[in-house]
Amino acid sequence: MGSVITMGSRQPMKDLAVDVAGAVRRAQAHVDDGDLHAALSVLRPVLTAAPLDATTPDPDVADAARIAAGALTSLGETYSALIYSDYAHRAAAVLDKPTSLRALRANLVHAFVLRATMHLTEAVELYHDVVRHLAERFGSIGRPTLAAQADHAVALHAAGQCSEATGLLHRTYFAHREAFGADDPQGIRMLTKLGTMNLDCGEFERAHQYFDAAKALCSEHLRLPATDPLARQVVTAARASSNADHVCGRPAESQAGLHVRDLFVSSVDLDVRDLVASALDVDATDPFVSALELITSGAPVSLVADPALAQDASLVTSSVLGHIGGHLNIDGSGSYPFTIDATVGSRLGLSYVQIRIFAPGADPRELAA
Repeated sequence: MGSVITMGSRQPMKDLAVDVAGAVRRAQAHVDDGDLHAALSVLRPVLTAAPLDATTPDPDVADAARIAAGALTSLGETYSALIYSDYAHRAAAVLDKPTSLRALRANLVHAFVLRATMHLTEAVELYHDVVRHLAERFGSIGRPTLAAQADHAVALHAAGQCSEATGLLHRTYFAHREAFGADDPQGIRMLTKLGTMNLDCGEFERAHQYFDAAKALCSEHLRLPATDPLARQVVTAARASSNADHVCGRPAESQAGLHVRDLFVSSVDLDVRDLVASALDVDATDPFVSALELITSGAPVSLVADPALAQDASLVTSSVLGHIGGHLNIDGSGSYPFTIDATVGSRLGLSYVQIRIFAPGADPRELAA
């Protein structure tokens, strides 16, 4: 159940209860729709009422602070954002292990806010730690890991460590290309950022080699129209002038116009492996993840019902699925309860299937009650 904060009121009425978890869900929906002002309007009562004490943190308030920090930074209110990102960062360290989704999200946003507020050394250090923790959870070539590594390179460039930044992003791009193909949109964004970095550092010819490669991938491989957002992004970067204020070896003095949507980690398209690791809080290297990839790949898989979980175990051998429950036992990982619910139309056959897999030790009957 989500947290509830009680706010005192000067009016002759009962205390006003704020549903923090509900506010977080609504705010995130506004962020997903691109309405940052609406997101902040939802979160403002929550964060005004909550004591931002990271020594005794509330998990829902920590999530609210993280979302508010990203929105505020994108709207240019960077120093207001720093209060909330710092709380979310420190709260997550108390609430969860560093590889938990809450900690990873909070730390990525805090690194972004540190970069925006010109705490560049701290931003670089935090990105380094987050990349390591993402690698522990999603693997060294997982999409989230490589995306954060690209953001780490951007922070290094802002800190004046240009050679290290371009080298890291170059290696990240090639690792990404090897894992996901040359025409993957995220890789094209990395190529484009490499062009921008080299342009700022005075490497004009090399910069346009990167830009030309990115444009060719958009037009020849993906066959994107000129109006496509990715194609426009590449062309705009290639036509832009270099940053006249950039001096290699010297930290930037400002980072104007930063937006959370421009982060590589904000545009990650999670695959099955990443989604499972996120949903069940297991590492991407866990044998369970590989097993589920096999199941979702279309390979024939045989499941045996557990009478203790299934409403009717005989349904397994019937042509009508109905409700099936059981355990998926995987060596080296654990025993995962699962349920399969299906609705069958009288004429069209199977029309809907929902497969739910639960964390080890969970009781699906209790969760459904």
